[in-house]
Amino acid sequence: MLYGVIDIGSNTVRMNVYSYNKERFKKIFSEKETLGLIAYVKKNKLPKHAINKLVHLLERMQKDLNVLNITDFTAFTTASIRNVKNSEEIVKYVKDKTGIEIQILPSEDEAELSYIGAQQDYDLKDGVLIDSGGGSTEIIIFEHGDVLEEYSMPIGSLNLFNEYVSQIVPNKDEKIKIEERILKEIKKLNIKYDKEIPCMCGVGGSIRAINNILIDLDLKDKKDSIDVNLLPSLEEDLSYNDRSTYDIILHTKPSRIHTVVPGLLIFKVLTQYFNCKEIHVSKCGVREGFFIENVFKKYQDN
Repeated sequence: MLYGVIDIGSNTVRMNVYSYNKERFKKIFSEKETLGLIAYVKKNKLPKHAINKLVHLLERMQKDLNVLNITDFTAFTTASIRNVKNSEEIVKYVKDKTGIEIQILPSEDEAELSYIGAQQDYDLKDGVLIDSGGGSTEIIIFEHGDVLEEYSMPIGSLNLFNEYVSQIVPNKDEKIKIEERILKEIKKLNIKYDKEIPCMCGVGGSIRAINNILIDLDLKDKKDSIDVNLLPSLEEDLSYNDRSTYDIILHTKPSRIHTVVPGLLIFKVLTQYFNCKEIHVSKCGVREGFFIENVFKKYQDN
């Protein structure tokens, strides 16, 4: 059996295809396009020309699925459409143009599905999971494998870039403003959990890009874990709007040249807030969680 999952994010649109039976599943194909929908938002609305860009991309992805003879698929969206005023209009327009009905995931569902997906990589017992995307950051605190608290911040790497960065990489003053904004959003959450959390699980493209850059710079090995003391070092390496900084990012993740540092600052501030010592970088997240809960488990139960 084959099933497609299209994740419409604030920065990227990604399609995964999974093969599955009653016992197991695996990802067999993945396609990604950097659309940057949140950058088009004006007065808290996504304009028609940006919606049409999404329509054209979804039509192309649908054709790719047809080539693979895959008729079963679902498209869902997170902060990119969830947080704009004309979300219902967007869903209707896309349905009329493509026949694809987009599911809008509430922030609490996004957080829970990220946790379920990340469990495919790690045995998550005690810690905090951070799923930071382009337009939002989800926080889940868990103990003994049970979710205790869930929070969502309306900030991500792309909307922080759009709001605070004048060039490609934030300068010193811009980084201070970004960190102040992150702390302000954390305080708004009124997080009740007050224990130290040594281990963080990081989900999303930002933390994967950070991990890959650290490996390319020979600052760590290829294991999917990051000593949090490396984050300030990487921040220093990416401090200047010059060719040397750009080359570091372009060599590893060119599509994230403008969002790596804002994403890095989100994780740096959150690791300091929770007093984390290490970040486990998950290859799985909300897409896997969505597939497990909406397709795989239901198929197993039949």
